[in-house]
Amino acid sequence: MTIYDLPGPNAQELIARDRRVVSPSYARSYPFVMERGQGVEVWDVDGHRFLDFAAGIAVVSTGHSLDGKIDINGKVIDFSNGKGYIEKDWGKSFPESWIWLHCNTFKSSDASFTFSVAKIPWVGSYFIGFISYLRFGNQFYNFSTWSKAAIETLVYRENVLSLTIVNRKYRMAIKAVNTMPGDLRAPVMGSMSRIIKETVDAGIELRLEDTAGNTLFEDEGIRGGMELVDKMLDYFL
Repeated sequence: MTIYDLPGPNAQELIARDRRVVSPSYARSYPFVMERGQGVEVWDVDGHRFLDFAAGIAVVSTGHSLDGKIDINGKVIDFSNGKGYIEKDWGKSFPESWIWLHCNTFKSSDASFTFSVAKIPWVGSYFIGFISYLRFGNQFYNFSTWSKAAIETLVYRENVLSLTIVNRKYRMAIKAVNTMPGDLRAPVMGSMSRIIKETVDAGIELRLEDTAGNTLFEDEGIRGGMELVDKMLDYFL
């Protein structure tokens, strides 16, 4: 097995230029400069091949202000003083199965939270990968398969999803209530022909602890987003 020093020389040059000319508000979580991608594989500008644990998902904004109105047949919906979240996806199809949660409307804090786990195709097989973050104040806590975090428990019973995720420093307990899901179209090879269930009215409870058991964050969220494809639960039996 060959172990490479990363980032390589071409990537280092571009990263240095990026730091000189790009606003630091565009955060970089890892020193990777992509050249091309195919399926779940990506190559950097030095020819190194990587497995894309992001699964074509990227968070653009964990929380931004909203201002404006929508007029629907004379009914005005006012978004003034609202709070938004943006993520984007690449590809032609969603995975076979997944669970997705998001909330940035918490009762007592200006926090933002996302969790997503999916069955990810890989070289004729698959693996179960996940990404999650919690941001509150100036703190950002990341949990993901590629950073060696793990899903400790995951149970769905009577419309309530309960799970615990852990990394080397922290443990986060998550509870989500799947309230009033509706039909949502999803892509299959570029065609929006699949119907899944999604709610934007989930109740979400979070508790973040350090390894010593000290509670760092605890709050309840409303108006949470939740998608749950039942087949995903089979991988946690």
